[in-house]
Amino acid sequence: MTLAKFNQDNAKLQAISGVSFMSLVSFAPPGLFKFCAPEHNIFNGCNTIRVGTLWGFRDEENAHLRDEGEGTLDYKIRFPDLTPVSNEWISEIGGDIARNVHIGQMQFSNGIFSIREASIAASYANCWVFCVSTTSDAAGNISCAHNSKWTIPGEKVTDFATYIAQLLWESVDLLDLPATIRDTKSLQEIQRGLSLNAEMRPVTYRDRVIIATCEEDFPVSEVRALKESIPFIKPRSFESEREFRFLFHLSYQGKRISIENRPKILKLRPIDSLAQEWKPRA
Repeated sequence: MTLAKFNQDNAKLQAISGVSFMSLVSFAPPGLFKFCAPEHNIFNGCNTIRVGTLWGFRDEENAHLRDEGEGTLDYKIRFPDLTPVSNEWISEIGGDIARNVHIGQMQFSNGIFSIREASIAASYANCWVFCVSTTSDAAGNISCAHNSKWTIPGEKVTDFATYIAQLLWESVDLLDLPATIRDTKSLQEIQRGLSLNAEMRPVTYRDRVIIATCEEDFPVSEVRALKESIPFIKPRSFESEREFRFLFHLSYQGKRISIENRPKILKLRPIDSLAQEWKPRA
């Protein structure tokens, strides 16, 4: 676990060591493309990269990029009759990602759940997301919103993710943490317990509604895999984007936490933190 230090001036939690705090899914696509406005192209003089948040896309100002259901999934249980299900299954269906649960008909007897109808709205923890495309051609809504681009070679994708994760870790401050941690834990506890993890994979385009007619239709192993895939699922209407995502989430004491909705503008040149542009006085 990476050590951190506290800067009293700006409330920063800054990394001292390298990227040992993070884990990456090893995957090398042929190449990735970042669509952006010309003024934000890092090869046109821009020295920053913006990393948004998962929940931020729900009310994104740009209608081409907005996805009101970002990071969510709905389970609909529709059994023909009251049907016994395992405690493990019912626990996984709801679990720690459920944000709204409606039970139409459920019974508990002799330690066994029987269920006929339920609707569960699940939401993945808020985290930082950097989105790119696997195509250099028109990428649906992305290229409608942005008409410039730069590329990440396939063999450099993991290195790129590691670099962005390091910059993110150095930028984390107390205001990024939920109040349940920020207001109740000491600085020393936060330093010991906080870590950053990263994932990267292509987005899957499918419906965000899962309908189960029996437990066997949707076994525990699939429930667990699907819950981890929620931030990489988008509706088919976005399929032309051919999106690939870098996901960065904070954990506290090994458990994923939901960050505050604060995008990051990451400076790519270390010297920018030590010097600034000189402007003559008027």
